[in-house]
Amino acid sequence: MRTEFKCAMERRPLCANSQNSLKTCVVMLYSHLAMTLLVLNLSFDLIVFGLPSLLLRLFNQFAFRNLMTHLINYTTPIVFSMPVCVSGVKIYIDNLDYLRISKSDNSLILSNHSSRVDGMVALIMGFTTTSKLHTKPSVRTRVGIVAEGVLQFMPLIGWYRKLVCEDLFVMRSFKQDAKSISNNINKFHSSDTKRMLFVCPEGVVCDYGKRDQKYILECQSFAKKLHI
Repeated sequence: MRTEFKCAMERRPLCANSQNSLKTCVVMLYSHLAMTLLVLNLSFDLIVFGLPSLLLRLFNQFAFRNLMTHLINYTTPIVFSMPVCVSGVKIYIDNLDYLRISKSDNSLILSNHSSRVDGMVALIMGFTTTSKLHTKPSVRTRVGIVAEGVLQFMPLIGWYRKLVCEDLFVMRSFKQDAKSISNNINKFHSSDTKRMLFVCPEGVVCDYGKRDQKYILECQSFAKKLHI
């Protein structure tokens, strides 16, 4: 089944002019503090729960992924709650029923790579079950992220996403990635673990600098030539 829905996130420059430098410093300090606390929390989860559970993976794939799903559900609100609340992020979805249907089974969500927190938005969509956001009851689903291959080697956070979350890490070469993608998906299917895969095909984030704006214009020109 294929479903389509639009999800948009309000986004504006952190600093519109030089007079907001104090605000920039405060936001940057908060961001570093939040990232430090996140790394400490994930370190605890990885060492205390994640690594010992890898032994269970050798004997029972279903039990391992079921246990990791509970661990992910525990850590997910820790990841997004404070940043979303403090920054006042707003997420708009035009058809909640489509999202609810997508979460009821294995699904694939394709998204424009509009910011560096797109993965966090995906985690929110997978985690939320409250009736305020859905016209009907919604299930909480596990979210897997398709990410650039080098990120799996990032200390602690990358290891956590690789070993516990079993995200899909790609090298942007289908010859190299085809086998690992197939193996990853087949493992989840064989253990009957449902998952919502989040993919940003663009694979790049553009900011407000002149170089990024030039890149956007070049992409738009390329798309027009192909009548996309």
